[in-house]
Amino acid sequence: MACALRQKETAAPDFEPHCGTPGGRRAGHSRLGRGCTFAFSSHQRRHGRPLSAQYCRSLRHCRRWQADQSGAHIDGRKRHGRRLFRHLPHPDRASWLGSCIYASNSQSETISGIDARTHKLAGAFHGSHRDNKLASNGIGLAASDTHLYAAFSGSGNIGTFRIRPDCALEFVGDLHAQGLSGGPAEGMAIHGNLLVAAYGDGSIESFNIFGDMPVSNGDAQFDAGAKADCVSDAVDITRDGHFAIFGCGSTASAIEISDISSGKLTPTVAYNLGVAWNSGSVRLSPDERLLYISNSSGGRITAAFFDKATGKVRPGCASGPLRGFYSKYAYIGAVATELAVGAGGLLYVPELGTDNQSYIGLLRFTQTANGCTLTEMANSPVAGSPASAWLSIGVYPPRPF
Repeated sequence: MACALRQKETAAPDFEPHCGTPGGRRAGHSRLGRGCTFAFSSHQRRHGRPLSAQYCRSLRHCRRWQADQSGAHIDGRKRHGRRLFRHLPHPDRASWLGSCIYASNSQSETISGIDARTHKLAGAFHGSHRDNKLASNGIGLAASDTHLYAAFSGSGNIGTFRIRPDCALEFVGDLHAQGLSGGPAEGMAIHGNLLVAAYGDGSIESFNIFGDMPVSNGDAQFDAGAKADCVSDAVDITRDGHFAIFGCGSTASAIEISDISSGKLTPTVAYNLGVAWNSGSVRLSPDERLLYISNSSGGRITAAFFDKATGKVRPGCASGPLRGFYSKYAYIGAVATELAVGAGGLLYVPELGTDNQSYIGLLRFTQTANGCTLTEMANSPVAGSPASAWLSIGVYPPRPF
């Protein structure tokens, strides 16, 4: 089953859920079905009460979960390669309707677990006492089928949690993990028994997670762009586990690729993809032909062509400045795709607001004879709830890897 949004033919930003199997007349349209779910990692307060996540059957109608009494907070001025939101099918259940959702609450140093089938909050879960230190740059999350890993930027620890049948979390232990220049883990991604971390200080490392706790593979290294204005701080991994892809904190649009087919990191190859500022997030398209890059400090999105067999990257296209950048919002988060197949349909871009409200940008990727285009939709951006502060977004069903 695939999930999309059907856009009304009106001038106002209005959406309806439209879920089913792919095969409509054009991207974004499908046979009507049930089960479309959106969830946003949200740093939001309403009536003085903190909220950590929202469940939505459209971009306007959301059910909210209160995670704890401390809410969530991110210093949006920092580079942000962390994914604050994670979804995974629960190992005890056969379909994505039985999935667990995890959202991090950086101000309270907790992680909220939500059952996506019942939409019930399982609770807000703590790491160790040492992890109870203000995480000014968030708590990054990565998940395997059985464990959740949390990068606590305040303590510099990677915490390991065992996932329980009710989507609750059981804390297992901490590994103190620092980059070669002392940075905490900024971004993490998992494939099989391999966890790859980028430290945001110019260095990267991988870990074996066959057991409960991560064990370093002894491959910590400075990335190729560390001396050339490309500091890795976001990670994605190809479906077959052959390549790790790093987004960069940079003054240009740049990414790096490492061959990890041996089970360890190899020296990265850097690619300069244009002048858009800061490649704070990178995301493979569902068919792995494209890389979608959030130029988080420049208010643009870049698409690059990716060869999953060789790991080579070639330039594609970039959007213009997204509407409202530096007037309505000042930072954009990690891209999500509308569909879990092909190029992904529409691109959804969380936009961290500057005046107690955040937005979601909507773009369409089109391949052309000479390359591609990225075009912002006429009714973009869509305004979030009052006091929203969005940095991450998830669309269900998710990308299959």
